[in-house]
Amino acid sequence: MAAAPSAGGVRAGGATVHWARPVVPRHPDALVDSVENVLSLVAHCLPFEEALTVWESALDKRLVTLPGLRGCPANE
Repeated sequence: MAAAPSAGGVRAGGATVHWARPVVPRHPDALVDSVENVLSLVAHCLPFEEALTVWESALDKRLVTLPGLRGCPANE
């Protein structure tokens, strides 16, 4: 689950809430995030080896392209 960095509070009911700006802009009412935004959160949330596995899987399934990921701004 993602929340705006300025959000006052979120009830997640067992989910992990990630407080970050999206690397790919999304509509505030969107219920589904882009793969690029999810991969950015994965890179910050999971240990390196697990994050790498998720990224490689997304590339292998052609959900994203390497040139497309290179074009995304870095999320700090």
